[in-house]
Amino acid sequence: MRLLLVFRESGGPGWREVGATVVEPAFWTYVDGLLARAKEVEARRAREAGMVDAESLRHAAAVTADLTARRAAIVKLPDPAQRLGALRELADELRAAYPGDGGRG
Repeated sequence: MRLLLVFRESGGPGWREVGATVVEPAFWTYVDGLLARAKEVEARRAREAGMVDAESLRHAAAVTADLTARRAAIVKLPDPAQRLGALRELADELRAAYPGDGGRG
């Protein structure tokens, strides 16, 4: 994701509105796409490893459960700046753990 916004001052006029209406929703969409890709990758790995029974597939899904839980915790952060920072960290971790986005990143 690439987005260039130029403000004369950090936190200056319009920054909060742009953050709330453009930046944060874009990050949520991006992180949700990365999480979906992570779940697809884990399910594919389970199938390729011959783990096709329900219990094995649950284990594969559990690998991404902590990431999904982190996403849920980020929603509850009251400060928009904290949410953006946490979203950035989660996106970085997901990109590192599941490289090769197939043109989505």
